[in-house]
Amino acid sequence: MASNVKERVLKLLAPIAEQMEIYLVDVENARMGKSRLLRIYVDCDGGIDMNRCEAFHRAITDVLEEIDYDYLEVSSPGDRPLKSDMDFVRLTGREVEVHLYAARDGKKKFEGVLLGRADGIIRIEANEEELSFDQKDVSAVRPLFRIDFD
Repeated sequence: MASNVKERVLKLLAPIAEQMEIYLVDVENARMGKSRLLRIYVDCDGGIDMNRCEAFHRAITDVLEEIDYDYLEVSSPGDRPLKSDMDFVRLTGREVEVHLYAARDGKKKFEGVLLGRADGIIRIEANEEELSFDQKDVSAVRPLFRIDFD
């Protein structure tokens, strides 16, 4: 999707998202055969649920009339990689996985609590130790989800 379309969508939706206390995480335009899917990723403090996604979908449908798409989807970010400064700020204090291009100490994946990203350095706390990674060495940072089967 052209960045100007993404910027237009974000600009159109920002006031509604702010009013509903929802964060706009990302916008993507995917092809489904001959159809175009406009997918809006959203989140909120404490995590987004299906009801809030549905309410946001209803609130934005009329606003997006000037955007060319066939289907509209509002989705949680799930395990989408952190990209923007806002992603790193929003998920500071949460558990993440840091994936590296090349192994460090024999590992390419590290898990820990995100301490933040500044000046191209990503910091996590793992096993009571602070680890730092140069952004250029990191292939992805993703939220970590744990499922308990109790």
